[in-house]
Amino acid sequence: MQRPLVVFLLLILLAQSCKKPANTSPAKFTGCRISQITETPADTTTTPRNVYHFYYNSDGTVQHLYVYVSNSPYTSYHKYFSYRGGYVSIRTVYGMENATEGTDSVALDAQNRVIYFYHGYLPYSSYSNPQWDGYVYDGTGSMVLHTANTFGNLSMDTLLWQDGDPVVYTHVVQGTGTTDVYTNTYNDTLYNTGNATVDLRDFEQCGRRIYTSKHLLTRVSDANIYANDTIKTYAYGLDTGGRIVSVAETVNGSLFNTTQVVYECE
Repeated sequence: MQRPLVVFLLLILLAQSCKKPANTSPAKFTGCRISQITETPADTTTTPRNVYHFYYNSDGTVQHLYVYVSNSPYTSYHKYFSYRGGYVSIRTVYGMENATEGTDSVALDAQNRVIYFYHGYLPYSSYSNPQWDGYVYDGTGSMVLHTANTFGNLSMDTLLWQDGDPVVYTHVVQGTGTTDVYTNTYNDTLYNTGNATVDLRDFEQCGRRIYTSKHLLTRVSDANIYANDTIKTYAYGLDTGGRIVSVAETVNGSLFNTTQVVYECE
């Protein structure tokens, strides 16, 4: 689940829409939600600066996402989200090439949580060898197991929760012996009240959160079998309304990425 080049925590204001069952008529969204996220890596020569633009339906679900890649505009792309019952269809279009990839499919449960994600756009993906992610939740609604099939290779993430936060998760790749153990530390005075905390990549792919922590993440320690352990830290800037407007991420003490967040309110 831990992905390089993607800020681990960003606030997405989807709490209202995520609480409604998937088969009910959506209510109009009121409140604040993110309109733009800008990621600026410390190394801008080899890593692009990405700008994410969000457009919403009236109920607060994501309708359209445009990702602008500054140093490689031809790889910029649009994602369009269509909702029907307990399913989300996601179509990706590359703006400069006007090329459309295959359509991804997301299955939701009665609580609007992602339980299955089929990657229709990946190269070499086929019905005989589909690429997919599956998610399992416990009785409290916390996501405790993530299984991924990537080109026939299975991996599993298991999460251990404490006081509303995933404090430890273990990533295992079957058949290789590869194991990473991530230990998370949180600021117990910074709460996610009314917000959903997500990995930006999850939001980009599925249009919604996968899991939510109670507090804001400040440190991740990664221990693995290759002895190239890493420590990531996160520092937040807040506006007068308590919303996150900036995130500074460091890796092993060096600045890695800075994120700016812009909101729209109704």
